[in-house]
Amino acid sequence: AIEFDLLGLLDSIHYGMSANAREKGINVFLDADINLSQMLIGDPNRLTQILNNLISNAIKFTEKGQVRMSLSVEKETNQEITIRFDIEDTGIGISAEEKKYIFNMFTQAASDTTRKYGGTGLGLAITKKLLQLQDSDIELESEVGKGSVFSFVLNFGKGVSLSKERVLGAPKEQLAKALKGAKVLTVEDNMVNVLVVQKFLKKWGIDFTHAADGVEAIEKINEQHFDLILMDIHMPNMDGYVATKLIRAKKDGYHEFIPIIALTASALMDNKERIYEAGMNDIIVKPFKPAELYKVLAKYLVDRI
Repeated sequence: AIEFDLLGLLDSIHYGMSANAREKGINVFLDADINLSQMLIGDPNRLTQILNNLISNAIKFTEKGQVRMSLSVEKETNQEITIRFDIEDTGIGISAEEKKYIFNMFTQAASDTTRKYGGTGLGLAITKKLLQLQDSDIELESEVGKGSVFSFVLNFGKGVSLSKERVLGAPKEQLAKALKGAKVLTVEDNMVNVLVVQKFLKKWGIDFTHAADGVEAIEKINEQHFDLILMDIHMPNMDGYVATKLIRAKKDGYHEFIPIIALTASALMDNKERIYEAGMNDIIVKPFKPAELYKVLAKYLVDRI
């Protein structure tokens, strides 16, 4: 289990899924009316996989209308929070007979449905398994011709860091103060990209150092203290994945916790999973707007205020 920003994760999933849905003329809505000022402790990779499976499935079986992801807090203490997730669609619905086996591995909905929509594949079976691994399960309410609601409940610990929403709600002067004088290492082999990033870092009063690949990055991290690393993924000699794993392997309180932000040209889900598995904290997709870079930097440097 690791600390992660739930609202940031939901925004990212919503953004990615909305593009797929728009191609079919369907809207994807996110109702996350929960007041989270802290990061949560849990498994963001599994949660991402579960939500992606359920939402993509809902989009697939919805011809018109909408898909809605809703969150509600079921229980909360100082240390823990229990959240209910509902994925609702206005799709074709699932019959009582199909409900019996829809979560079984390798089974698919009725053959005429399979021909038209491609079946549910392994997505729902995997989703059920992932939830069971976290002491949860999936519930299904459905009516043929009206749509379905897939629901699950998960427990999370509460982290100590502030969430992105709280950070971005801080006064601008405070954020500017957090960035000013921060030491950032940019790891990138493309000098055009380096100059673009460093132009903004300079403007925000950030001290920056450059490394051309993963090998050089590790040398520089061992030599001096940085507040944050901007890590390109694809580089010669040593890529961002390997470099991050080697940095995280050094359990000295500095290497294992320094924020590492991936700079990548791909926002594909399997790419994102690999980035998080390597130990990176967040992702900025190239080309990015200055405001996007600023937000991510502020999110991880706010503790310097």
